[in-house]
Amino acid sequence: MDHEPTLVELIEHLQCTEEQIFSNGTRIKLRFTIDRSHYQLDYDKIALGQKIETNNNGLDLHKGKFGDQASIVIHGKERENQIFINVELLRHLVHPNIVRLKGDLAARNCLVTDGGFVKICGFSMTERGEVYSYDWSETLPIKWTAPEAFISGNFILLSDVWSFGILMWEIFSSGTVPYLGMSSDETQEKVTEGYRMEAPKNTPKACYNIMMNCWEERPAYRSHFEDLVIKLRQLL
Repeated sequence: MDHEPTLVELIEHLQCTEEQIFSNGTRIKLRFTIDRSHYQLDYDKIALGQKIETNNNGLDLHKGKFGDQASIVIHGKERENQIFINVELLRHLVHPNIVRLKGDLAARNCLVTDGGFVKICGFSMTERGEVYSYDWSETLPIKWTAPEAFISGNFILLSDVWSFGILMWEIFSSGTVPYLGMSSDETQEKVTEGYRMEAPKNTPKACYNIMMNCWEERPAYRSHFEDLVIKLRQLL
């Protein structure tokens, strides 16, 4: 062999020769391999392209390809672990149109298909459960974060409703960065004092009312996502 053996070649060798190997002091033979599950990625098919940005968790976002399909690739020290955590979470979704995960809901994490469907990506902050306590060693996307979350460090599902209101504002402002001209610290201070952004130009009053409802200071006063779906459908 004129090259360093690969892991695949090692596995094939052990499978063909039934050569014994040691694991925790036990002799074992590799008789057959376990096929990759359909939801597991083949990293050999991922091609890294031009860097787009570094997100709030320190991971680099790149243009890239998965096989022959254009993709967005997250690259960082914890990339592989995070991808599998994300996939494991996605497996628990019970309906493709219902999001029951807490995370970084923002326009930058929404992809629009050719058919006009919106898919949420960027699950680096995603957790399952009713309440999620934030790790203060990480960086919060303050401009999209509900005040109870950046004050106490606790996220609830209604914290995502606040973020959805910011997402609506981004959509009606054609992708303008929220709280334009303010730093994260300034935004946190102003929001805590009760400041709310004005409606983007030409925003229907009913839509801005929904945004303001999403930005209620007390989470209990915000609409749940089920109610928001009904309200938005009535406007279509």
